[in-house]
Amino acid sequence: DGGKTVKNNAAVTECFPPPIFHMPFPEKWTFVVAIPNTKKGLSKDAEIAAFNQLPPMPAEKVGEICRLIMLKLLPALVEQDIKSFGEALTQIQIIVGTHFAPAQGGTYSSETTTEGIHLLQKLGVHGVGQSSWGPTFYGLCQNEKEAEVMQEKIRAFLNNGVGGQVFTTKANNKGVTIRVWC
Repeated sequence: DGGKTVKNNAAVTECFPPPIFHMPFPEKWTFVVAIPNTKKGLSKDAEIAAFNQLPPMPAEKVGEICRLIMLKLLPALVEQDIKSFGEALTQIQIIVGTHFAPAQGGTYSSETTTEGIHLLQKLGVHGVGQSSWGPTFYGLCQNEKEAEVMQEKIRAFLNNGVGGQVFTTKANNKGVTIRVWC
């Protein structure tokens, strides 16, 4: 499904657990996405090795993420409160990034990604994060106009350094259809 979906992974009687929450993203919310020309994040065998070397995330951090999702991020989505949604998104990204720091060299995968995220925050986007192991990073904007302004500022930032691509996009509220026979 498109939008934001939370699944109940405790269900064991079905092939895929049923969603416990589904709601489309507000149509105006727009992401600015940057892909710096830096080393790609971990994948394939290197990613598997990293997961094998990292300790499990402590239960208190897992609980903190769950609380952020259930008590801040999802209610903010329902209320279309981009400020609270972005704060929760950013906090979750920091918790996850801090856990993965030993494998990626810091909370984020590169100096450029870290600087780009800090720049987006300084410029006033509503939430930030890194895609998987990076180097792609993003910021959540109120609307297309705000995202286009951020796009130009991040493009200038990348062009003054390592270069890269920058674009804007919206959440896919339509989703994809996959058929699975169990």
